[in-house]
Amino acid sequence: MYQESFRISYISESLNIFDFFGVSNDTFTCFLFAAMSKRKIDEAWRKPRIAKGTPFYKYSNIFTIGVIGISGLSWYMYQCWPESSKIQKGLREGKWEFSPEIKFHIDSMKVAQADPTYHELLIKMQKRAYEKEEAAKAKPWYVEILESKPEI
Repeated sequence: MYQESFRISYISESLNIFDFFGVSNDTFTCFLFAAMSKRKIDEAWRKPRIAKGTPFYKYSNIFTIGVIGISGLSWYMYQCWPESSKIQKGLREGKWEFSPEIKFHIDSMKVAQADPTYHELLIKMQKRAYEKEEAAKAKPWYVEILESKPEI
């Protein structure tokens, strides 16, 4: 008993961290004796420290193997499915990428968040470009006739 208390007090003195917290070495020694008392613990009421040999261990392994097996089986079925090669080919060719209009819209929304005045300027420029395109489009023959002879 004396040897154990000497060892604990020696450890607490060598650390010198208890003076920082305002705790004396004697208080720390008493705390360690209370925490490290050699009480007998009834092992029948304790939970097992290891899972090996328990039903949980057995069923968790079965569940894990099942999840991995089903994942592998679904991957294999997807690879054997004829449509998957078409989907992969479409991905390689860029079928699933955004169109240039959508990319432009996304970029303009990013600009709108960064600088709203610049975004308003872009909208005005887009409206002018759209009006020029509409004006430059070929008109149907009957519209040209009606515009050339307004008295009709």
